Amino acid sequence: MLKKVNTLLILIFLLSLGIRLASYPGIFLPDGIHFNGADSYYHARRIEYGIKHFPKVLISDQYMAFPKGGYCIWPPLFDFLIATVSWIISLGKFNRTIMEITAVLFPPIIGAFTVFPLFGLGRLLFSKGAGLAAASLLAILPVHIAYSKIGRVDQHVLEVLLFTCFLYFFLKTLSWASEIKASSEIGPDRKAFLPMIYSGIMLASLILTWQGAIVFPLLMAIYFLMQLFIDKLKNRSQKPLFYVIAVPLTTCLMILFPITWLALHLEPQVPFSYVAFSYFQPVFVLAVLIVSILIGMLFSERLWLKLLGGLGFIVLLWGLYKLEIGRASCRERV
Repeated sequence: MLKKVNTLLILIFLLSLGIRLASYPGIFLPDGIHFNGADSYYHARRIEYGIKHFPKVLISDQYMAFPKGGYCIWPPLFDFLIATVSWIISLGKFNRTIMEITAVLFPPIIGAFTVFPLFGLGRLLFSKGAGLAAASLLAILPVHIAYSKIGRVDQHVLEVLLFTCFLYFFLKTLSWASEIKASSEIGPDRKAFLPMIYSGIMLASLILTWQGAIVFPLLMAIYFLMQLFIDKLKNRSQKPLFYVIAVPLTTCLMILFPITWLALHLEPQVPFSYVAFSYFQPVFVLAVLIVSILIGMLFSERLWLKLLGGLGFIVLLWGLYKLEIGRASCRERV
């Protein structure tokens, strides 16, 4: 049975890949390789820059917003991955043909590969049959094909893959939390920790691909708060929830902060904004983690933890107040 499922899954992957490669005659033309869509050409510029200045990624671009130049709002992971693969294949040198072939083939391969984590997600929630059905539908889904076909060099296809992986590992974490509440175990073992860490890695990768992915830590915190209320009403252990929120977000921050600093610390004008790739994303994730921990402390059975959580909220609100006063003062000076 397992061999049959694996065979079907590989066939679905090959079908998905074949559909996404079918439009290759419109990409490989006599006068060269043509990308699909305007954004693809700018991604190609960032990839070219990344190969020539490896491992740097183009952030501030003099070709944008003439004459002073502009700041690219896209996070770097998608372009960096393609640049890295091309850099390795070309043995550390820039080769335009290798770069362009790598760039146009990357989306269909990533798009087709998404059937594997989607199958895992369907199997986790329902059954192997549901996983195969979901993978089959993705293989022929027109909107996914449009963003993952050959030549469509855009980060959206990587977003879908990373989000699917994140959802799979996070739901495995929630499954462990549900099971442990009914047992006498104190905390997670190594097998339970791995999905938490993997979900944090996937979340960090997702934020480094799409800046809007910071909405997912917020949704995690909302779930955390709601589940705390439910567990409190039912007199169930709340300790597993701390692992569910703390381990993934801490792992995410351990990846996000250093990479963001490495990418941006030499940039002269980096906006602190959710619109662009900036320091806003790691700071926001850190804020979600701190607030979640403080809320969890308020729900604790121990008085000293409740007092510490309340004190933490007072300090946090005082800090926000002082920050707003400082910003208002700066606006008046301007």
